[in-house]
Amino acid sequence: MPKRIGDGVISGVREMGMKSSVAIAAVWICVWPLAATAESVGSASAIKPAATQTAPQGTKTDLRLKDPIIRKAELVTADKGALEVSFVDGSK
Repeated sequence: MPKRIGDGVISGVREMGMKSSVAIAAVWICVWPLAATAESVGSASAIKPAATQTAPQGTKTDLRLKDPIIRKAELVTADKGALEVSFVDGSK
């Protein structure tokens, strides 16, 4: 049976779609545990002049007002700086 021109294109698209689905699933499996461990315990309610947060898995970010504070994160302020955290239970 002769091969039609479109057959190769369609099977190539199907194969590419399957590879993309597998790649997306692999990324989700790797990232999902990190998202699950990033439990917020409060938020930054005052920052003077600057502060950073290093999550348990090592991701360091600059904090902005109202950013979530992650459980067990390392919080660091600028020299002579200050950080106020409002915890989910209402305490500061």
